Amino acid sequence: MDNFRDFYQHDYDDSKEIVDSLTNRYLDSIFENRQREPISQQYESLELRDVNDNLNNLKNQLGYLDRIGIQEFPCMTVGETKIPIDIFQYFEDGEKRQSILSDYYDRYFYRDFYPEERLHRFLDFIKKDNDTKLSSLSFDSVRSNVREALSSFLEIRHASFYNQNIRDNISKFFRGTPPTSTSNISTKYLTVTVNTSNHGLDLSASPAYFVTWKKFGSPTSPIDGYLIPATYIFGGSGVGLPSFTPDPMPVDIPPNFTVTLTKI
Repeated sequence: MDNFRDFYQHDYDDSKEIVDSLTNRYLDSIFENRQREPISQQYESLELRDVNDNLNNLKNQLGYLDRIGIQEFPCMTVGETKIPIDIFQYFEDGEKRQSILSDYYDRYFYRDFYPEERLHRFLDFIKKDNDTKLSSLSFDSVRSNVREALSSFLEIRHASFYNQNIRDNISKFFRGTPPTSTSNISTKYLTVTVNTSNHGLDLSASPAYFVTWKKFGSPTSPIDGYLIPATYIFGGSGVGLPSFTPDPMPVDIPPNFTVTLTKI
């Protein structure tokens, strides 16, 4: 699949300063507890509410782990980078949610453990099991890896809404014809077609800087869905798969509007 920077190298006017500023502000709010004006209000036309929500969730999870004496974070490898996974999406009371953790939970854990006990056991397990696709990282390493992935994510988000050449190039893929104002909620989503090796899957998508799944569509294949410009990974469950399974290769959207997944 195409890489955003390589594909748009002649059109993309570097916005590194803005992207670096946004990335640093997010990381400061998560790891340094610096309170500033909400970023989504300052950059409303960038459609950053999803990023705000996801990173606030990550901040809460880091605080929770710290309070129960855990100084490392469960991660999965996305591309070549270990990225934190949404532990609240799975290790929460109530209905079990779809997650990469489900297979490990069903095999090794029990509902009568408290969440703190389950997390301690889970982290012990992924350290000892060489076959698991999961790992754990120190908080400092999480910060470094999130910085890299979030910067790439925001670079695509910013260019897709602010660079006129790129915006014109991708305009036909928006759900509606983009008006002059980029803040119109009806035009922030791009139409994306995903093909999978297995048919009849329920497909989910996650941002590539923090693994937290949201339904993309079903059944495959192919299946059309809608995503705000950025970098994503996909995962699915259904016939032919033993459990919820991610395809951990990140996809830049744009320039990729038709995605073929090889792992699921």
